[in-house]
Amino acid sequence: MMRTIKINLSFALILNGIAIILAMIGTLSPVWGALVHNGGSLLVVLNSALYCLGNIKLILTKTEIHM
Repeated sequence: MMRTIKINLSFALILNGIAIILAMIGTLSPVWGALVHNGGSLLVVLNSALYCLGNIKLILTKTEIHM
């Protein structure tokens, strides 16, 4: 769980840091900045959902073995 949190946090910080730098030098427009930010948030949520889905499969597998 902590590994997924660290990956999500690192990804979000790096992506937003790059976007801020590109916006400061005028390469990234506000619309694209908003899209990059929302896209990054979506990827973080999807990564967390995949982690949860993996845990559910693991729990179901363990309960099937003990039955």
